[in-house]
Amino acid sequence: MHFCQLLNFLRKFLADKTATFLIQQRCHTYKETIEKEEKYGKIKLIDKQTVEIVGGINPLKINVFDIKAIGEFTTADGPFIDDWFLTFITQTDWIEIPMYTDGMTEFLTDLGNLLNSNLSAKLTNTTDWKTRVMYPIYFKEKELYELENIEPKTFWERVKKRIGIQDTVRVLSTELKQLHKS
Repeated sequence: MHFCQLLNFLRKFLADKTATFLIQQRCHTYKETIEKEEKYGKIKLIDKQTVEIVGGINPLKINVFDIKAIGEFTTADGPFIDDWFLTFITQTDWIEIPMYTDGMTEFLTDLGNLLNSNLSAKLTNTTDWKTRVMYPIYFKEKELYELENIEPKTFWERVKKRIGIQDTVRVLSTELKQLHKS
């Protein structure tokens, strides 16, 4: 077997194993969610100054005026696990909320009215990686996140990189990094 054939075999083998693992993870997560009947809660705007998620597995309370940017993003992880999220960026944190949270449509309308911005979600039927900024207006429709490659540290990570499978991490887009620093 030539080196190129071996490399192609390894690439296919690892891709198959990775896909199988991810499918098993997704199914496992989905079964746990159904069995435990975990819910996202209900998101709402309270007193025109507080975003609140009541109930669910991740309750939240955040002051609207602490939010520097709002965006949405999708991943290719669906349909068995969440793949569409609303993101609030504050000075110190990123808060990601599944778009399937109860009350999301009404909440986006109310928050948009408060911020004088149209916060309509546009990535509804997207099935791959996509991001967009919804607020502030001067960054609207720009990228929310960028993907950066993680430098391999272990032998296995270097082998994966060599055959074309490299791990990535989400980071704020260049524009939002500037906003986040100010």
